[in-house]
Amino acid sequence: MSAPEELEEIGWLATARASAQGADPGLDWQGAALTSSRIAHSAQQRAARLLAENARLHGEVVRLTDERAVLAKTVDGLETVLDLAAGENLTLWRAEHTEGLLVLDTYLTRTAAEEHCISVARRDPGLTNAELRWIQDGPDPSDEDPAYLYVLRDDGERDIGYAVTPITAKAAFDPDGDE
Repeated sequence: MSAPEELEEIGWLATARASAQGADPGLDWQGAALTSSRIAHSAQQRAARLLAENARLHGEVVRLTDERAVLAKTVDGLETVLDLAAGENLTLWRAEHTEGLLVLDTYLTRTAAEEHCISVARRDPGLTNAELRWIQDGPDPSDEDPAYLYVLRDDGERDIGYAVTPITAKAAFDPDGDE
């Protein structure tokens, strides 16, 4: 019930009380005092509800402001957060199983991607204690080349199907760049 509706109801009750007692509603001081008390009490309750709602909304504004600041850092300022020079690309590392074309996950570091592949490979009972090694293809492997997980056995090395592949992520679209 709104404040004007509450006041109207309280006024109506005071008038009805005065009329029931045979008094002139305009001269019923006791009824007027009672009405004023009810109005004050109702206003206090309404004020308490509004203060509680205000506090809740203030908390929500603070939470949303903090959330926006985090999003601004991670989305709008991607180059700054990742300490990239303007136009510089970011290399992510995809851990995958090449035989099943299964992407395990994508990481910010090669080491994290390698650890994920090794962890999954070790679930195979035949590889639990086996010696594993990462090998890169090509005559002159670099840190930017894919690496493949091999198991070392007495009869040589065998690719077990896990790979860590570099993926280039760009901070922004370059309409003049290669497609």
